[in-house]
Amino acid sequence: AIHPYTSWIPILAYIFFRNLFPKMRSYHLDLFAWLGKITLETYISQLHVYMQDNARQLIVYIPDYPLMNFVVATVIYILISYILFHLTTEFSAYLLPKDLKVVLKQVTIVAILVCLALLLAFATREVGML
Repeated sequence: AIHPYTSWIPILAYIFFRNLFPKMRSYHLDLFAWLGKITLETYISQLHVYMQDNARQLIVYIPDYPLMNFVVATVIYILISYILFHLTTEFSAYLLPKDLKVVLKQVTIVAILVCLALLLAFATREVGML
């Protein structure tokens, strides 16, 4: 297994040749830019997609085909990371809006929902359902 010792060579070669000439610095790979956007989500979801049993075993999608397992897991991994990126963006815009009126409205809605949930919990406990 020489991969851990040689995987840095193409990365450094790309960085070296890209920065060698000013003209090449004006170009970029869209794949790297796109993957850079979802880096947080890929970091968070990697163990959930690739590993099982408390990160001791790889998940097997297709038995006896390790390379196909890697391809399938990577496609699932990238897809989940992309979806999580959009969810993170939506939730952060919802939780941290720029308008104070929107913040007050959302806090009021959450407070009402919490109160309703508490009332429902107490009502079901009094009736004897819990």
